[in-house]
Amino acid sequence: AWITQVLLEASLLPLCVKAGARFPQVITVGDALQHDQMGKFSLVIGNPPYGRVKLTDAMRTKYARSLYGHANLYGLFTDLALRLVEQNGVIAYLTPTSFLGGQYFKALRKILTDDATPAAFDFIADRDGVFDDVLQETILV
Repeated sequence: AWITQVLLEASLLPLCVKAGARFPQVITVGDALQHDQMGKFSLVIGNPPYGRVKLTDAMRTKYARSLYGHANLYGLFTDLALRLVEQNGVIAYLTPTSFLGGQYFKALRKILTDDATPAAFDFIADRDGVFDDVLQETILV
């Protein structure tokens, strides 16, 4: 987060000098899954974390629409992306392919079918030299 803020400031430095003002703090550090008021965005980009997670009752209730059985972090972040993207906006995610099949992701697939129009799927066939120590098949959606 700090590096992102610094790179934004560095790339916009000429404009900041002309304006005589510092670039504002635009990066928020926190658990996005816990926040309720983040606004809407025309573009949501992510490489969410993967892995099964045990949810509190409050979190299970919040994300109930996309859950069936065990919760996986990337499934929760995909649900969050759908909540954050504006109508006609774009979500670009790198995730495991496991959401494409299986019972645990059937609720997530339902909301994706109802709320999103896929533009492209790009399977990452060769993981050598791309991802270190990743055994899962991945996809850019």
